[in-house]
Amino acid sequence: MTGWVASGVAIDSNISILPDDAPTHIQGVRMVLNSSLALHPLRGPLSIDTGLLLRMNKHLNSEAMGPYDASTGTVYTSFAVDLNLVKLNSVLSITKTYINDFRREYLQALDLQTNLQVPLGSGYISVFGNLGRRDFRAGNPEASISDRDGPLLNGGFAWLGGTSVFSITGKMSYVQKLAQGQDFRYKGGNISLSSTLKLSNTSATVGLENELRIYRYDTFREVAFQHGRVDNRTTPFAKLTIQIADNINTYGACTYTKNYSTWATDVSPDNFAYQRSIGEVGIEGQW
Repeated sequence: MTGWVASGVAIDSNISILPDDAPTHIQGVRMVLNSSLALHPLRGPLSIDTGLLLRMNKHLNSEAMGPYDASTGTVYTSFAVDLNLVKLNSVLSITKTYINDFRREYLQALDLQTNLQVPLGSGYISVFGNLGRRDFRAGNPEASISDRDGPLLNGGFAWLGGTSVFSITGKMSYVQKLAQGQDFRYKGGNISLSSTLKLSNTSATVGLENELRIYRYDTFREVAFQHGRVDNRTTPFAKLTIQIADNINTYGACTYTKNYSTWATDVSPDNFAYQRSIGEVGIEGQW
């Protein structure tokens, strides 16, 4: 059995329940608790892992309390086959998100991920795919043009190269959301690049992610809103980790998100075009 736990404080300039939700333009200060617990019933060329991931948020300022105190739990089982030259891994997971201190269910997500990994020098290259479904239990106008329920598909490739001191990771993927409501059907792509430097008991990671989404509307709405909706989201990020004892680290992390969107109305011209900054510091441990 292995485990990991991290606790800290985060400052958010533009809170939302989920990263994909419309921004609220409310600032928040929150306590954050992340933890994981994994069991390894089978090891070897064929291995099986099962575990639980938990993330809890509790805002400290009154404007953000209650509806934006989101907590997420994930139960998963993974199967891996190691054939020396290639490694095949599949993960089946169920994720539930709650708000209002676990009193109201917000989202249920089901995912089946498959990854084929091939060694490449001191790193690897992998091809991956995910078949998922999102079922919103609150804040979702069912059977309407804004219904966000539906399948989510994505696939692409990733690679990692470098040494034990310095490494670079890249990823490219295609994403398509087949939402029941046409306002939230989209297709697009995601690309990210990050590098990590490890020196003694210190680790630093910096990276950049960009995601493009092209939403689908009927002809009338595309004309009404000129070019429909196209979002281009860019997110630079960084994290510094310092070991202070065996299996115990302090960390600091920050992200900045700039979302450009062609969707705007006279009522809410910046509903989807927004900026968001998050800073977090805390302590983490593993066993």
